Amino acid sequence: AHGSHRIVTDDSRLGMPEVGIGYSPDAGGSYVLARAADRLGFHLGYTAAHVGAAEAIDTGFADYYVPQDQIESLVARLHETADPAVIAEFAQDAGPGFGEDRAEMVEAYAAPTAEATLERLDALAAEHGEEHWAAKAAKRIRRNSPLGIRVTEEGLERAAQHSRADVLTQEFWMSLNMQRHPEFAEGIRAQIIDKDRSPHWKYATIADVPGDVGAIFAPIDGIAPPDFTKNV
Repeated sequence: AHGSHRIVTDDSRLGMPEVGIGYSPDAGGSYVLARAADRLGFHLGYTAAHVGAAEAIDTGFADYYVPQDQIESLVARLHETADPAVIAEFAQDAGPGFGEDRAEMVEAYAAPTAEATLERLDALAAEHGEEHWAAKAAKRIRRNSPLGIRVTEEGLERAAQHSRADVLTQEFWMSLNMQRHPEFAEGIRAQIIDKDRSPHWKYATIADVPGDVGAIFAPIDGIAPPDFTKNV
């Protein structure tokens, strides 16, 4: 997602599933999510959903779609020419991204808070039924870590205002602080160690999470962050 020429193909799958383990997007993910068009990055961040090529382009994680059967030919041309401009010769329209759901998604994720977003999703679900995209999104959000979602909300709002290097520093502190929290340990237990997929989160709902999660992004005494300006 941080490369200069980002290509997706038919079997590409993209997601930021960190809230499912009591964590929050890192590795510069919050920087990209925060800059997704129409706040669609909040959809990926809150739900931990995985999407395909068209949605990856729609959310700003990729630039080009190249059909699977053209990938080897593209690689050969790049090897031959060393000119990334040849990507345009192979790139095709990936499709409409989130398609007919997009307008409703934009309205839902325009909400000022994660709680308000969930309320808008519930309203759409009540109107359209359990098979509607909003009902599925709301179900996914409620399955994820309430603390992880609140930290993701705060992290994306902050990331929208900062450079990539600053966001990486922000994520560095988030990472260290979240790893010290029992929510992260429980998420790892449920998803990776015991694999029961039934985490017992510290907070039952997003509303139960203390309003200020700023401490999650605070520096830790005695630890110096890497100089990310040398790597971006």
